[in-house]
Amino acid sequence: MTVLLIGLFACQNSKNKIVIQGEITGEIPEKVEYTNPINGICNWWFTKSVTPDSLGKFQIEITSKEAIFIKIRISYTEKGTLIAEPGKIYSVRFDLNDKKNTFSVTDKSSIVQQTYNKLPNPEHIQVGAREFLRDTIATKIKDTIEQRRTAEIAEFEKMFSEGVISKDVFCLVKTDRNCYYDAVLATVAWIKDLMAMQGGEKYFPKILKTYGKKPLSNLFFRTPKL
Repeated sequence: MTVLLIGLFACQNSKNKIVIQGEITGEIPEKVEYTNPINGICNWWFTKSVTPDSLGKFQIEITSKEAIFIKIRISYTEKGTLIAEPGKIYSVRFDLNDKKNTFSVTDKSSIVQQTYNKLPNPEHIQVGAREFLRDTIATKIKDTIEQRRTAEIAEFEKMFSEGVISKDVFCLVKTDRNCYYDAVLATVAWIKDLMAMQGGEKYFPKILKTYGKKPLSNLFFRTPKL
């Protein structure tokens, strides 16, 4: 019975194990840090590290029952995000001599990883909201944000329909994109409200003339009756 239980545990552990085999080109760092998700939450507060060998090779092992994001950084600089599923092995490469394309995934999931890593995902949401602050028409801002959200999700929906990614990966990315653009929308609305209170028509005349003295955030989150 003891042997059977050990065998079952080992099988389950292998089923839930995620293995990342990495290689670094360039100056070899003392350590490679990565997020170690807790209950699926990917955050730099939950961090572990491994030490690469003299050739720049390293291996990361994480246990998870579901698809997760794993962020990896070197010398305190985030280099890339891996979409990982339990029971799979991933091969990643860091070319520290290439400033533009430092991070790459060389296994069969490369197209998915490459597509995701091109999406906006700044460490601070204010950075993501910044580009939308230039416009003074709230409905145009909201429409642009919604178009971005829809287009990004559609890329992964197509991959799912073609069998390139699993339902778990698609749901993970869809949730991530919805959370990101909801946060961008809320941040833009908050900043617009704050700046309008401070500067009035000097900053956002088209919004204020359209919507009067009501909070600008109302215009972002529902259609006003004018």
